[in-house]
Amino acid sequence: MRRRYVVLAVALAVALFVVAANLLGVAPPPPWAPTKIGRNRFSVEPEDAAAEMGCGWIRMPALQSYIEKDQGYDFSLTDAVVRGAQSNGLDILFTIFPTNAEKPSDVEAYKKFVESLVERYDGDGVDDMLGLAYPIKHWEVMNEPDMTPEAIPPEMAEEIPPEIVAFMFKGDARDYFEILKATYEAVKEADPEAKVLIAAPSSLNDRAIEFFDEVFSLGGGQYFDIANLHMIAFEKDYSPETDFGVGQYKQLLASHGLGDKPIWITELQLGATSPEGEEKQAEALVKGCVRAFASGVERIRYQPLKVPSPEAPEPYKAAALIDESGRKKPGYYAFKTLVDLIGRFESVEKLEGSCYKFVVEGREVYVVWGDGRLPQELAGEVCVVDVYGSTSKVDASSIAISDKPLFVYKD
Repeated sequence: MRRRYVVLAVALAVALFVVAANLLGVAPPPPWAPTKIGRNRFSVEPEDAAAEMGCGWIRMPALQSYIEKDQGYDFSLTDAVVRGAQSNGLDILFTIFPTNAEKPSDVEAYKKFVESLVERYDGDGVDDMLGLAYPIKHWEVMNEPDMTPEAIPPEMAEEIPPEIVAFMFKGDARDYFEILKATYEAVKEADPEAKVLIAAPSSLNDRAIEFFDEVFSLGGGQYFDIANLHMIAFEKDYSPETDFGVGQYKQLLASHGLGDKPIWITELQLGATSPEGEEKQAEALVKGCVRAFASGVERIRYQPLKVPSPEAPEPYKAAALIDESGRKKPGYYAFKTLVDLIGRFESVEKLEGSCYKFVVEGREVYVVWGDGRLPQELAGEVCVVDVYGSTSKVDASSIAISDKPLFVYKD
């Protein structure tokens, strides 16, 4: 069942990825509220809700097959995405897909495409998009390459439309290594300051770990700046004490001498199908994000904020923070609280027990639960915010710490 869901989730994510690009490419920018450029570390799917939630960035595809034409390059689609995002202060992570999602037959032509793409948005004044407000500095190399068409169970082959299979990677670990290397070299040739993200594993199962073990053994660690992780879980498969798989992924990186790489979580999805599950989802969102940031994760993107369509798989609907009726689940308020209170943090430090200190635009914000202890120097009247954003002002000495996380800061 889990394998079936992961395959469906990957297919749906690819479909939404492409649909989002088309929507942002042909429609006027939605009425997003502006946010500080590149500072808020959270993102959310769908992308047109990111700024509304107070997030700072979005993740969008850059497809060679959409851009490269017989007569040259047509950047109208990505230009529209950039203009829409930048008019609302959002940073962009572009995910680059080579044609047919496979190793290019002409690697030099592919590298020329990547160089032209990066050059258009690097902000150096040379061949830039007209009206570029600020540069784009982050580029991801494909999506979950271990999840190939061959990984689709035979009984599911007819459920996945051919146009979706077309965007799943067709190749092995060595093929992906060669795409990663070529893309990295082309990105750096166009913009030495840009950062390259390796694709995330579809999960941390044996197949995925074996795939990325080989990529790293081939020398893949030389060809990315930021590691990448996805966490997709049923309600029964995680607890409030989750770290979203960061610890296991860091072990994999460390085993190849890559333990110092920063990490982004570009897909986070936690299922909730019962009232108790919804409470667990909210608590896990807060605790997991705090632990992840303290472990070196730089950015986190949750999916989905709301149910994308009535045809979405049931587990995907279960993960949505707004249900089909429009009801905002507890997880919605928990995610919004995270975005508002620690999304723009500059540093994070683990203190005693489950107590973490975030410095957010010069203000210290503590997140505490369980065995955590607030520092003695935090005295007098403080603001206390619960998981759902409810705020009160109390004396620091009167704060009762329980298993439910609290945000504490001086007003």
